[in-house]
Amino acid sequence: MKFTLLLLSLLLCVTVVVSAGDEQRKKGVYEAPFTDPPVDYVAPVNPPAAPRWGTTNPAGGGGIYTTLSGFYDFQANGGSTRQIQVDPTTGAIHVAYMASPDSLPPGGAHPARNVYYAYSSDGGTTWDTFGDVQVPGPPYRAGFPSVTMGGGVLATSPVIANHNNAPGDPIITKLYADSPPGVGFFSDLGSPTPLGTPDQPIWGSVASSMDGTLIMSASPNNAAAPFTLFYAGLLPDLFTWYPWTAYPGVTMIGAAAGRAPVQSNETGRVGIMFNNTNGTTGVYYLESTDNGATWPAAPDTLYDVVRVAGVDTFAAYVQSDVIYNGEEPLFAIAEYDSRVGTPSSPGIVFYSESSGFVKAVKFDSTLYVPENNLPGGIVQRFHQFSVGWPVLGMAGTTIGIAYQAFQTDTSVISGYNYSDIWYVKSEDNGLTWSTPINLTNTPLLDERYPSISKWNAPGEFNITYQEDTEPGAHAFADNAPTTRSYLVFNKVLFTSVEHEGTVPGAFHLEQNYPNPFNPSTKISFTVPQKSPVRLTVTNVLGEEVATLVNEVREAGTYEFSFSASSIPSGVYFYTLNAGEFVSTRKMIVLK
Repeated sequence: MKFTLLLLSLLLCVTVVVSAGDEQRKKGVYEAPFTDPPVDYVAPVNPPAAPRWGTTNPAGGGGIYTTLSGFYDFQANGGSTRQIQVDPTTGAIHVAYMASPDSLPPGGAHPARNVYYAYSSDGGTTWDTFGDVQVPGPPYRAGFPSVTMGGGVLATSPVIANHNNAPGDPIITKLYADSPPGVGFFSDLGSPTPLGTPDQPIWGSVASSMDGTLIMSASPNNAAAPFTLFYAGLLPDLFTWYPWTAYPGVTMIGAAAGRAPVQSNETGRVGIMFNNTNGTTGVYYLESTDNGATWPAAPDTLYDVVRVAGVDTFAAYVQSDVIYNGEEPLFAIAEYDSRVGTPSSPGIVFYSESSGFVKAVKFDSTLYVPENNLPGGIVQRFHQFSVGWPVLGMAGTTIGIAYQAFQTDTSVISGYNYSDIWYVKSEDNGLTWSTPINLTNTPLLDERYPSISKWNAPGEFNITYQEDTEPGAHAFADNAPTTRSYLVFNKVLFTSVEHEGTVPGAFHLEQNYPNPFNPSTKISFTVPQKSPVRLTVTNVLGEEVATLVNEVREAGTYEFSFSASSIPSGVYFYTLNAGEFVSTRKMIVLK
């Protein structure tokens, strides 16, 4: 409770004195140095490289190095990575990265592994770590972060979920918020009451629902027991927790699968996507329509144990992601050819209720290394196909999938193939997909574990990924050498293409861009059918200050410019009424 009170007191602050804040951060527990390593600790194989902060990747791809790096090179234990979020209100970019300050000791269990945070207020050109802030700080050991933007009193504040423990304490998933945003001092929001078992939920994923409730999913790390996913929630008062609840209606088989992505939309829907590693139980989705207060008795089956497509049969792998496009959840799933005795043919399939299953990324031997050519297969690569780890992002009505794929270049030291980051996009709600584009294209340099911001301004995708000079995962002693890895940021710009004859799949109101703004901003919305449309702007008193649209519109996506030259600075709201659909968003005029 004391941490929550600290958060609320920070929220009530009217003025933040930068010099005093800097001094407080220097004295805070989050800035404490790492403790001395054990006596049997192995010295780094190579010394830390010179900082690259803010420089462009010299090998290509246009990525910019953030201020985050270290010697822990395994970022996701199943499910998608959510290490970046762009604030749709301010445009600020928040990233988290799992790292360790120096090389790993024998066995790979680094005693000082932690989650690091960085912030950019200029679109990703420069980054601030506030003195290498850790979430939480020593003596805690933490890992596998998930980032979302808060709501309610935490609006514009990043919220990070990770599992952590102090020496001698059990590992458990907790939430942390940086509020006011851009300060770099994370308050501990706590966790639900622990389960009455030795194994607590870890590998957490978090999303903020429409009313500000923070919904979290996690799973116990017990390979000997059936896999069980749990979910919980922190109400907007930041004091009251929904307890850990077992995911209903599904009995999973095999070892723990890791993270189960959780996402939300603007009308109170929250969903959790769930599968496991062994391809024998399918993929499931559980959705709440009231901000996580109630959930159905059983989840929907998205993907059966086997998916039949013509003469081919496929099975899902643990790598998967979910995002909302208006009211409709969209899914990306890594899958492989499940026929016994046939070469593996990995790829990425997209699914939504309106599109059905569509192969977004097909295996192409001219672009990627076949699975059976990878040294050691997926075992030594720790559950990584030659094409996999799909993550989803939205930019206006454009859907993007970033993924990693192994190339023909091979490490002299380890014999492993290097990976690049690729992406595809769809302009028609997933019915068709673009030709794959290699974002990095860096021979003898390894990039993997991509993440896309949930929200992106129209015409861009904000992506992060891990870069390493050697492929593999030395964090898990798979014969890869110890090297320093980096979190790289890449802003992918593209031009939207209108597809003649296609119909939008759902009503949707975009966040205005830029925001804050002076004097003008753009507002976009989509209507899937001919509808009476009214788009208005009101002040905080509910008084209408502008009517941008008030007429019948055909199905399509529209963009309007709003000028605030005649109104004062402050917070305003714009509302779209289209048939029975109503959606409201906040914008800020800053003169």
